[in-house]
Amino acid sequence: VMDRPEEAVKKADELIAKLPGTWQLYMLKGWALRTMAKYDEGRAVLLEALKKGGEEYSEVYNELSLCEYECGEKELAKEYMAIAAEKSDKEITFPCNLAMMHMTDGEWEPMLHSLIEARKIDREDPVLLDLIRRYEEGSGEKFPSDEVADKL
Repeated sequence: VMDRPEEAVKKADELIAKLPGTWQLYMLKGWALRTMAKYDEGRAVLLEALKKGGEEYSEVYNELSLCEYECGEKELAKEYMAIAAEKSDKEITFPCNLAMMHMTDGEWEPMLHSLIEARKIDREDPVLLDLIRRYEEGSGEKFPSDEVADKL
């Protein structure tokens, strides 16, 4: 089902009809809609996932953030991604996603802070290393040493 989002939406709808209070089903449907580039629909379904009990799960905020960003709600998207990163301090994807959003918008200082947080999780992550390179190219600044980064 995960590689067939249309089927995932259909299956989620069937199960939601039987188990309407299950946030995970809304999460699955919202994820599938996002992968199908149906961002408005995905956003609505993911907000429902939060209402149904998914507010403690970083993945819901991550997916919601991606939908909001694609809908042009960039600041709200960054807020949701920051929540995802805060809720899951062991998952490097969320601070890297947030760094990418800041980079796309030319926001170098917030990007730097997201990269510093990501580096605390996994210093050798290839996506992180690429983002650090892109930060240095885009901002014209060298990525700070650990001693300097700890003070930022």
